[in-house]
Amino acid sequence: FEVIKGQKPGMVAPLDKADGMLVTTKELDYLEEGRLIKMIPIKLNLQSDKKEDFFTK
Repeated sequence: FEVIKGQKPGMVAPLDKADGMLVTTKELDYLEEGRLIKMIPIKLNLQSDKKEDFFTK
């Protein structure tokens, strides 16, 4: 995981280079080094019947 420098939260410009997204709750302030996180691949199959939990809490 590499943070794109010069971007502020909510900016979407880097999405064309991204292969996934992280979704967090408002309560999460930071991610500890080495922590397992959930990632949403950009290329989702939106026709799936399987429910996924995408939030890292």
